[in-house]
Amino acid sequence: MKNNNRILVIVVLMAVISFMCLTIGVSYSYVTRTKASKNAVSITTGNLSSMVTFNTLSNTEIEIMEDDDALSSSYDSYGTFQIDKSNVYTVFYYITVGYATTGDDLLPFEYLKVALYSVNGSTYTKVAGPVRVADLPIYNGTASGGTTPFGALYTLGFGTFATGSASKAYALKAWLDSDTPDDYDSATISLGVVVDQITNVSNTYYNFSGTIVDSSSNAVTGATVKLLQNEAVTATSASEGSYTLSNVPTGTWTLQVVNGNDTYETMIHVKSGSSVGFRTIGTNTGAASTYLQASAYTYYTTPYKILTYTGNSLTNSTNGLASGAYTIPVSYEITGTDTLSVTTISSLNMTLNANGTITLAKV
Repeated sequence: MKNNNRILVIVVLMAVISFMCLTIGVSYSYVTRTKASKNAVSITTGNLSSMVTFNTLSNTEIEIMEDDDALSSSYDSYGTFQIDKSNVYTVFYYITVGYATTGDDLLPFEYLKVALYSVNGSTYTKVAGPVRVADLPIYNGTASGGTTPFGALYTLGFGTFATGSASKAYALKAWLDSDTPDDYDSATISLGVVVDQITNVSNTYYNFSGTIVDSSSNAVTGATVKLLQNEAVTATSASEGSYTLSNVPTGTWTLQVVNGNDTYETMIHVKSGSSVGFRTIGTNTGAASTYLQASAYTYYTTPYKILTYTGNSLTNSTNGLASGAYTIPVSYEITGTDTLSVTTISSLNMTLNANGTITLAKV
């Protein structure tokens, strides 16, 4: 059931240029009883140039609600943005969101949820989410300052442009989780969108293949394997639980398996190297007196997964600087050979655990 608590919107524009990489950003903040807007920025670095246009939210209020209601076409509190590329390169781009790390009455960001849609005329196709901002992998930055006004950026989606001029449009929905406490009714939400582009030759892709079994070692057939940050990177497990997930780019991603009504996930960090490698990250790793965002970035996980991990004492993300050590949930680092073609990393076998996690093993 929907809660009638509503928060109005402020829209701000932000742009950052980094060396050898074009970073274009538009940010908006949800603040009680305040509204303003600016909408476009154009930046050129060498021959890599683009424009991002951010349009004012179609509805200036967001609500506390269930995910199904938020994803319905009747909930129209979203912002749209368009990326217009005008250069000769094939371009890979990350779509990231940021959340303020300091401020009076700031809402703990584990209550803020988002979903990303590609837009083609009047057709909206979901490409990522629904997901808590706090449950997205960190692209860069830390809570102690980082490289943006938000302190950290969280990877929500990604895509590519072919050579020559091209345009793509997206919409970002935002709402508050249904378990948001009434105590936060007047809290401030500061959320931003940043698009970061690099030439595609600077990025590496991999195919993953292996098998999927349940906790009793039975093969799982017909399950959907995907990256939460881009559902177009998807596969379906076949007979004997075999799968091949194609064109996974370097970066930190949420690997998700949907089997019937059940969802399982784990975090993976994919990087290029001179050989294929695999290792487990986390598990009782001490992270004394450090920001949640910094620990999540270091150990390839998310702030929310740390918050909810068994045995941790943090109550919410506003306690971001822990008073003592806390444990880190498991994630995995996968290294593939850096070649001009897509490299297949085989025998990445998954076990779906009863607690909704995935145990990943390289055999």
